Amino acid sequence: MPAVTELALARHLNATLRAKNLTIAVAEGSSGGRIGERLVRYAGASAYFKGAVVTYDYPSRTSLLDIPQDQLKQRGSVSEWSVRIMAERVREKFGTTLGLASSGVAGPGGNDVGHLWLAVAGEGATIVEEHHVGPGSRLAMQATFTTLALQMLKRLVG
Repeated sequence: MPAVTELALARHLNATLRAKNLTIAVAEGSSGGRIGERLVRYAGASAYFKGAVVTYDYPSRTSLLDIPQDQLKQRGSVSEWSVRIMAERVREKFGTTLGLASSGVAGPGGNDVGHLWLAVAGEGATIVEEHHVGPGSRLAMQATFTTLALQMLKRLVG
C-alpha cells in the first residue's frame, strides 16, 4: 500500500477541520514552516488556520511564545516539555481550538538527527508523541517530520 502523502493528508485535514468547525495555529522548529504551508495549501483554509510561528531558537521561543529561556536551556528545545508548552502557547496566542507544535533535529550534522517531538494541544489536554526517523537528507527529514505531524493531527481530529 502506498504511503499517504503530505498533500493528501492536508487535503483531508482541510475538509475535516472545516466540517468540525475547529481552528488551529502552529509552532514549528526544524520543519521550518512546512507544516503550516501544507495546512493552507487548499482553498478554505482561512476557516480553520489562524497562524503560525517558526521558532527556531531559544530567543524566538521566548519572545514569540513566552517560554522561559532558562527553562529551555535546562530542559532542551527538542524535548517533551518544550513541544508541549509550544503547542499550548501557540493555541493561547492565536485563540484557537487546537495548537500543533513540532521540534526536532533535521541534520545532517549534530547530535540525535531524526529525533522529533510533536504535540497537539486542545481544550483541557495536550497529546505528545516522540519519533526517531532517518536516515535521510535535511529535506527528507523535514518532509518526514511534516508527514508525521499531519498524521498525528488526522488521528486526533478524524
